[in-house]
Amino acid sequence: MEERCIIQDSPTASNPDRAAVAALLTGAVVWGLIWYPYRALAAASSWFLAGEAMGPKEWLGGAMIVAASLFSGRLDGESA
Repeated sequence: MEERCIIQDSPTASNPDRAAVAALLTGAVVWGLIWYPYRALAAASSWFLAGEAMGPKEWLGGAMIVAASLFSGRLDGESA
Protein backbone atom coordinates (compact mmCIF):
# COMPACT_ATOMS: atom_id res chain seq x y z
CA MET A 1 0.00 0.00 0.00
CA GLU A 2 1.41 3.33 -1.05
CA GLU A 3 1.55 6.18 1.47
CA ARG A 4 0.39 9.57 0.27
CA CYS A 5 1.41 12.85 1.79
CA ILE A 6 -1.66 14.70 3.03
CA ILE A 7 0.17 17.95 3.73
CA GLN A 8 1.39 19.57 0.55
CA ASP A 9 3.76 22.47 0.05
CA SER A 10 2.15 25.73 0.97
CA PRO A 11 1.21 28.05 -1.90
CA THR A 12 3.33 30.77 -0.33
CA ALA A 13 6.49 28.77 -0.91
CA SER A 14 5.86 28.13 -4.59
CA ASN A 15 3.91 31.17 -5.74
CA PRO A 16 4.35 34.56 -4.04
CA ASP A 17 1.57 36.10 -6.15
CA ARG A 18 -0.99 33.76 -4.59
CA ALA A 19 0.25 34.76 -1.16
CA ALA A 20 -0.28 38.44 -1.97
CA VAL A 21 -3.82 37.81 -3.21
CA ALA A 22 -4.59 35.66 -0.17
CA ALA A 23 -3.30 38.39 2.15
CA LEU A 24 -5.37 41.03 0.36
CA LEU A 25 -8.54 38.94 0.53
CA THR A 26 -7.95 38.08 4.17
CA GLY A 27 -7.51 41.75 4.99
CA ALA A 28 -10.73 42.61 3.15
CA VAL A 29 -12.69 39.96 5.05
CA VAL A 30 -11.30 41.04 8.41
CA TRP A 31 -12.07 44.69 7.65
CA GLY A 32 -15.63 43.77 6.70
CA LEU A 33 -16.16 41.67 9.81
CA ILE A 34 -14.85 44.42 12.06
CA TRP A 35 -16.69 47.38 10.53
CA TYR A 36 -20.00 45.81 9.45
CA PRO A 37 -21.55 45.74 12.95
CA TYR A 38 -20.79 49.44 13.39
CA ARG A 39 -22.50 50.31 10.12
CA ALA A 40 -25.52 48.18 11.03
CA LEU A 41 -25.68 49.85 14.43
CA ALA A 42 -25.48 53.30 12.82
CA ALA A 43 -28.33 52.44 10.45
CA ALA A 44 -30.49 51.07 13.26
CA SER A 45 -29.84 54.09 15.48
CA SER A 46 -30.59 56.55 12.67
CA TRP A 47 -33.90 54.77 12.10
CA PHE A 48 -34.72 54.71 15.82
CA LEU A 49 -33.44 58.14 16.88
CA ALA A 50 -33.94 60.29 13.79
CA GLY A 51 -36.96 58.56 12.32
CA GLU A 52 -35.26 57.88 8.99
CA ALA A 53 -36.91 55.25 6.81
CA MET A 54 -35.30 52.80 4.42
CA GLY A 55 -36.01 53.38 0.76
CA PRO A 56 -36.36 50.81 -2.01
CA LYS A 57 -32.60 50.83 -2.73
CA GLU A 58 -31.75 49.94 0.85
CA TRP A 59 -34.34 47.13 0.96
CA LEU A 60 -33.08 45.77 -2.36
CA GLY A 61 -29.48 45.88 -1.16
CA GLY A 62 -30.38 44.05 2.04
CA ALA A 63 -32.31 41.42 0.09
CA MET A 64 -29.34 40.92 -2.23
CA ILE A 65 -27.00 40.42 0.72
CA VAL A 66 -29.31 37.84 2.28
CA ALA A 67 -29.81 36.08 -1.06
CA ALA A 68 -26.04 35.93 -1.67
CA SER A 69 -25.50 34.46 1.80
CA LEU A 70 -28.13 31.78 1.25
CA PHE A 71 -26.90 31.05 -2.27
CA SER A 72 -23.27 30.67 -1.18
CA GLY A 73 -24.30 28.32 1.61
CA ARG A 74 -26.27 26.23 -0.87
CA LEU A 75 -23.30 26.10 -3.27
CA ASP A 76 -21.00 25.01 -0.46
CA GLY A 77 -23.42 22.25 0.55
CA GLU A 78 -23.60 20.88 -3.00
CA SER A 79 -19.83 20.58 -3.41
CA ALA A 80 -19.37 18.53 -0.22
